[in-house]
Amino acid sequence: MSDTYKINQPKASLEAVDIAKFIASVLIFSRHCHVILGFNNLWLTEFLSHWGVPFFFICSSYFLFSKSKNGQLGSAVRKYISRIGALYAVWFVYNLPNVFFVRLYPENLAEITTWLGFIKNSILSSTFTGSWYLASSIFSAFLIYVLSKKFSTKIILCFTFVFYLFCVFSSAYGNLFPSFTQVLRMFCFPLNIFNGLFYFAVGKYICENKEKIEKVFTQKKALLCFLVFYLLYGLEIQLAEYFKFYSWSDVAFCTVLMSSSLFLFCMQAKVHIEKPLLLRKLSIIIFCCQGNVLLVNSFCKKMLGYSAMISYFISMFIIAVICVFVLYMQKRSSAKWVQALT
Repeated sequence: MSDTYKINQPKASLEAVDIAKFIASVLIFSRHCHVILGFNNLWLTEFLSHWGVPFFFICSSYFLFSKSKNGQLGSAVRKYISRIGALYAVWFVYNLPNVFFVRLYPENLAEITTWLGFIKNSILSSTFTGSWYLASSIFSAFLIYVLSKKFSTKIILCFTFVFYLFCVFSSAYGNLFPSFTQVLRMFCFPLNIFNGLFYFAVGKYICENKEKIEKVFTQKKALLCFLVFYLLYGLEIQLAEYFKFYSWSDVAFCTVLMSSSLFLFCMQAKVHIEKPLLLRKLSIIIFCCQGNVLLVNSFCKKMLGYSAMISYFISMFIIAVICVFVLYMQKRSSAKWVQALT
């Protein structure tokens, strides 16, 4: 979600990306709230939002590796890792109630293994809701930067696709090879951070071959591809469920094509919004603050008897208040931790 590093492109293109990221943030939160029940016992928001996180990865990678054209890639990667690390730290403090009640409280706090596992997850997996994305972004940016010193982007794509297969076969295809899946889940700690690795390679490839790709995938073709792959993604998940090997849909094969084609469409789209930076900040706040809000959401449904839909709208109101408060604090204070919130 962080795209500090811009390249020489029409401003309107960047604004289309910001709009897509904002929509994705809202849909991802809606999916986590389990608001709308879809067909065959799958959540409808599952299909609406699963392009979101891959899209974030591709955006971040594209804008980050565009700095290589100016000979500043090493500096850009260091700044990127520092910025995402600060983002993780400040939102971790905010999400401490979510971290405690969701990650720690169900475990035996007297056991040293509980705390060792938590430390491991803090670095290699997830602590609060959505934090795995931040950890994966740091890991992916660093590793692909290192690999790019010795290998071409095409080789990196092939190499990282192997790790993406591990993620697929521990997620949507988790029950296809049960014994293999059990082995993968014994080592589940690296799978979360590997989730973004292939998408970062895709973003780098698009960055380096933008002109060639746009000759083939015009704006209309990119949009058509997104719609087709969106439908194929739904079919892929339905078939996985029908043949009894569906586990959950964190990643799937069609999400790569779906999110990539949407990104190509957004980069060519001609739209205009007055404050794209504001929209970008809102996307980050919504995504990062959802942990505690989901905790409140669960409490309202369980203790106060609210319906899922009413609880969802209450949660959205809380998120709106948090967004206003963070933006107000950033205007009033120049403290580093306040600015690191976005």
